[in-house]
Amino acid sequence: MNDELNQPEAIAVIGMAGRFPGADSPDEFWRNLISGKDCITRSGTRQGDDGHTYVGARGALGRPDLFDAPFFGIYQKEAEIM
Repeated sequence: MNDELNQPEAIAVIGMAGRFPGADSPDEFWRNLISGKDCITRSGTRQGDDGHTYVGARGALGRPDLFDAPFFGIYQKEAEIM
């Protein structure tokens, strides 16, 4: 038997969940990565005061109403703005 498996620090990942831009599960996220799918939402460009051009881009998640703001210690209004 492998001695590493007997160590109290050893862990096993038996399940995984998550929500990602353009994917509702880790499997879908992984497929997007493998296929090179761009899941970033872009909203145009703007000229900054420093002379640089900025592209509005964000990783938008579907169903933001499912975000558990109190769990993360975030006020509901702040979560709505985010």
